[in-house]
Amino acid sequence: MSACAERREEPPAELRLEQPDALAALTPSEGFWCTQFRVRRGDEWVRILAEPPTWEALQTRPTFYGNPLLFPYPLSIADGTFTYRGKRYTVRSGKEGRTIHGLVRDNAWTDAHTWRDADGAHARATIATGGESADLLAFFPFPFRFTVTYTLAGTALTSHYEATNIGEEPMPLGLGIHPYFPVPLVPGGEPSDALVRSDVERMLRGGLQGGQDEWQEPQGVLDLRAGQRVDALMATVGQAPSGTGRGSLLLVYTQRPDLDTDAGRTADTDDSGGLTWSLIDTVHDLTVDVESSDDFGALVVYAPPTQHVISPVVSTCLSDAFNRAARGQRSGMIELEPGETWRGWTRIVVS
Repeated sequence: MSACAERREEPPAELRLEQPDALAALTPSEGFWCTQFRVRRGDEWVRILAEPPTWEALQTRPTFYGNPLLFPYPLSIADGTFTYRGKRYTVRSGKEGRTIHGLVRDNAWTDAHTWRDADGAHARATIATGGESADLLAFFPFPFRFTVTYTLAGTALTSHYEATNIGEEPMPLGLGIHPYFPVPLVPGGEPSDALVRSDVERMLRGGLQGGQDEWQEPQGVLDLRAGQRVDALMATVGQAPSGTGRGSLLLVYTQRPDLDTDAGRTADTDDSGGLTWSLIDTVHDLTVDVESSDDFGALVVYAPPTQHVISPVVSTCLSDAFNRAARGQRSGMIELEPGETWRGWTRIVVS
């Protein structure tokens, strides 16, 4: 297929970013998802993210496309309730009928705009709760303002995050990204063409929620540090040590066993520190790296059984982080005082 023909097949989008060798598309009216990230290889355009074919497909939950943003908490809140600083809170379920992956992916954002400069092509939008959006407090009872800036430069797509507590009380938070990558990455390839690699050092057994955490050094095919074939990981479906029993590949890792996070960290961390995850097509010489700033220390590797995708949930905290913290377990939960701002970034780089 020619480059021109490939580019005419566009997914849902309202904002578009372009570089000579990369394209990205975004949907501020629907969660500010990145629904498209393509890179040029000669005369062909490779789809790095799995693309929703229609708006309806994007709005379905669960859906397995693009890169949703998971804020103010990634993963789930057990039974829709959590304790924070001694007070019990109940939160409303989202589109999936569960309290999972926060609220910003399911709602419209405001102040969306794009611009270009010497650093690349940019898009920015904001979502806030409280005030005119007081109804969103039913999904998370702490008012916040969350602004995301995407920058496409070369074949790298960077997301900068800025979360501010606009309420009158301290608030907990967590953030994750959930990019879905096609398997195989290159059309016509095989799952065995690709490796998954990450710098994670510990693996969590005993389930995502509740109980006592059991961390161990990953072994065999579950050790991602040396790189593991995607098809070998897929073969662990139904055997993953997550305790979910859902028939999906669901593996939980961290690169820092204690998951300590400085409460209220506000400094951006430039190019240092966080977790990395890579999808490497060894046959077609194509690598996708997911990089992150210091606060991102948890990884869930997810692959739904009925879709040809694999997705790293790269996050600042574990599932049910607020309840974990209340029980005295390590969680990665970040806290912000009133008026305080947290900043961080993630990046998807294709080489």
